[in-house]
Amino acid sequence: MNGTVLMTVLLAMALYQLYVTVRVFRSHRYSMGQRIAQLSLIWLFPLLGAIICHAFLGADEQQSVKRDNGFIADGGSSPSGIGSDGAGH
Repeated sequence: MNGTVLMTVLLAMALYQLYVTVRVFRSHRYSMGQRIAQLSLIWLFPLLGAIICHAFLGADEQQSVKRDNGFIADGGSSPSGIGSDGAGH
């Protein structure tokens, strides 16, 4: 029984490392040198390296998805008395 549990844990770790490896390899945000460094980290420090690289991938993706919601176009349907700049006239 212990051998089966150990093999399952090792397989799960290897699959997670493979998943993070593919994501790093496919990412176009990093130079080839950065990719090699991250892939080395993933496979030299199996679980910890994969978790760190996965966290960096997620943080980089969130930064690129951020949107500027400061400007919302109203399509010219401002209430009367309010100019297009939002100030009353």
